[in-house]
Amino acid sequence: MAVEHGVEVGAASGGELILAVRDKTRNQGVDSVIILAAAKSSEPLEVAAEITRERGIIVAAGLVSLDVPRKEFYDKELELVVSRAWGPGLYDEGYADGGRDYPLAYARWTAQRNVAEFLDQLAKCRVSVSHLISHRFPFKDALSAYKMILKGDEPFLGVVLEYPEDKAEGERVGREEVKEVEKVIVLRSLDRVRPVEGGIGIGLIGAGLFAQGTLLPALKKLKRGREMEPVGVATSTGIKARHVAEKYGFSYFTSDYNELLKDEKVEAVFILTRHGSHAPLVCEALRAGKHVFVEKPLAINEEQLWDIISVLNGEELEDSGLRIEGVREAEGGRDWSVPTCERSSVETLLMVGFNRRFAPATRWLKARFAFVDEPLAVHMTVNAGYVPPDSWVHDPEDGGGRIVGEVCHFVDLAQYLTGSLPKEVFATSLGGSGYQDSDNVNVSLTMENGSLVSITYVASGDKLFPRERMEVFGGGAVGVIDNFKSAVFYRGGKKERFKGLGVDRGHKGELEAFFEVLKEGRQPVELREYIATTLATFAIEKAMRERKVVRI
Repeated sequence: MAVEHGVEVGAASGGELILAVRDKTRNQGVDSVIILAAAKSSEPLEVAAEITRERGIIVAAGLVSLDVPRKEFYDKELELVVSRAWGPGLYDEGYADGGRDYPLAYARWTAQRNVAEFLDQLAKCRVSVSHLISHRFPFKDALSAYKMILKGDEPFLGVVLEYPEDKAEGERVGREEVKEVEKVIVLRSLDRVRPVEGGIGIGLIGAGLFAQGTLLPALKKLKRGREMEPVGVATSTGIKARHVAEKYGFSYFTSDYNELLKDEKVEAVFILTRHGSHAPLVCEALRAGKHVFVEKPLAINEEQLWDIISVLNGEELEDSGLRIEGVREAEGGRDWSVPTCERSSVETLLMVGFNRRFAPATRWLKARFAFVDEPLAVHMTVNAGYVPPDSWVHDPEDGGGRIVGEVCHFVDLAQYLTGSLPKEVFATSLGGSGYQDSDNVNVSLTMENGSLVSITYVASGDKLFPRERMEVFGGGAVGVIDNFKSAVFYRGGKKERFKGLGVDRGHKGELEAFFEVLKEGRQPVELREYIATTLATFAIEKAMRERKVVRI
């Protein structure tokens, strides 16, 4: 079989292999030998040493004895490599279970890259495995297939279990039909936020590129003393904390964020760390009685989100799942507003950094569509740009991926523009070599009021093209936001323009709103909108995996 599919020479014994190699290499020997045999003796290693050229390499991947024939190895200066089962990372928990691949420069061929390359070759029809299949069984006869393998009554090579072509039939195989139960999240009523008088003391947790390049400069433009008073900054490294504290006027710096949570002068906490730490820090800050501004996303998985909901409801979630008083299960129907009980009239504020709803162009266009009393059609194009695959953004625990960490912005914006929460989602990924599944996606959202939203989020574009464009249709009118720099509104054959002073995605506006509501004592965005946005991003990922419409 090997000779029929491209191998130049085949041999049935070690002696035949030695003669064949001598003939094919003019007595020079081969450059390298890979031993895949399983044997208690050292014969495979001895044959390998015999047929390898001087200074050649022998790789022992099979389970063979490693009694090295010293004379052959000494005379030829042979190199012996003992390979692990599937290469680098076998005993690395982060690689094996956490999905972290090694950098290309240090481990060219890991198991993940080997499988990816093999699948690429299969897709290009450069590799055929049909000759390796000796048996095929319908999935319903899987037990018979395993019995054949275990008994060894007949020779076999590759055994394939074939799933039924009928999807409905396949879903019935091996399990009973399970009635789906919809989870309904119910938040306690929130009367008002505890107002703050005078300058609001703030503490900053995290000071990365976004904090220093975008949020802190916007924060610095606010009126110090009247609006806010920088108190403390906490980062993982003292050097960075000191630099930020001195540049932006914080009274002190620390590498322990708990100092900020214990400081009575700190009334509001800004959480600007990596995505995976947002939810735990939000929970700690709320328990400490601090007002919280957290950069998006609110949470990167359902477990984190339920933890936040439990804290907002004044309860602790049980390990077994959604069993807090504020979350109930129901057969159909969705209820985001019915309170389970009264909350105290004095509450802490939670605000998530979905800044685009606060952009001047967004507010201007929203006001133009105020007359429309029908569902809207919204299309968003996001030329997001490339993010290297080894970036923390793609890490499932650190970043959560680009859908959870970035597409969330546009789900929130869709809610603001349509005045409704997402109900159903369908999503597909462009895929392609060199990209992650979340790099190039097309998302379709159906909102509760009937509005339709499509989001085209791509990493494969060019930087020269504008980053973001929003188009809104409804009520005989059309609105366009061009990169949050300008906007146009068309109605009745007339055109109205909004021209900003530059690109403004709403960072300054959201900070102004944060401090304004702390003075007035009200929630700027309903908590259910934050939760709906977060759940929608999880649903997008599920829709991509399962290739079906997912109800949120």
